[in-house]
Amino acid sequence: MVIYFIIDLLIKNIYLIEEVIIMIANDETVLLIYLSILMFILGGLFGGFIDCVSCDMIASLDDNHERNCFDICVHELGFKSFFNNILKVKCCHCPNKHKIQHLLVEIITATLFVLIFLKTRIIDLTFLERIILVGILIGLSLVDINCYIIPNEYIIVGVINWLIFSLIRMDWHLMLEGILSSFIISLSIYLLSIIMKNITKEESIGGGDIKLLFLICLYFDLLSSLFIVFLSSIIGIFFIIILKTKKIAFGPAISLAYLLFYLGGHLIDFKCLFEAL
Repeated sequence: MVIYFIIDLLIKNIYLIEEVIIMIANDETVLLIYLSILMFILGGLFGGFIDCVSCDMIASLDDNHERNCFDICVHELGFKSFFNNILKVKCCHCPNKHKIQHLLVEIITATLFVLIFLKTRIIDLTFLERIILVGILIGLSLVDINCYIIPNEYIIVGVINWLIFSLIRMDWHLMLEGILSSFIISLSIYLLSIIMKNITKEESIGGGDIKLLFLICLYFDLLSSLFIVFLSSIIGIFFIIILKTKKIAFGPAISLAYLLFYLGGHLIDFKCLFEAL
């Protein structure tokens, strides 16, 4: 009955709806605001999905970690339950309360969706490639923060994401540039970590972090990749000072460096920067 009422209402107001669509399409500012709101909603939903996947991975790696309510609740999700679980307030049917982490992940993912859209100003292959990569980085950062492990599954999906979109674009020069920068950076960091381990007798950077750098550098040239490594080191040192600990999850630092560079890298004059150094 409700569905028929909604359909009848839409039919009766079809001309009004058409005028609203035309107004949005003709006004660039209104269209941008409309699409930004849409990206925020889609980003929140995507963030909820990434959060659920990461919670499953964390729970499988750490027996003491509480599983997401989607796993432990036996009740079927209805309309009200769906939105309560999306908002991560509490489950409608059981006493399992959600952590604030879940809501933060959705807000952060939604905000990044909007920022990436405002940078590209168009929903194209580059936009799709970058939002998938953002989801991967958020997911592996959550696992790394909780377990100090970067799952290979995220790295593999990230490489596949780069390969698919690179083959669609068929820009062989860009692909070769990314492959060279990845191998040069990752092999250099790996050799440096071996040297530092022999000197200090402690592991300076994990294998997962090197794999993550390999993934990130696929999307950039060598100069940009070097700057991301430098920026991630600065962020890592900042985390160590703030958290007052010698051991940190370096995955989030690398991910944050990528996001800062991708969203604001066009403001950097590399020539002047390296001349200053």
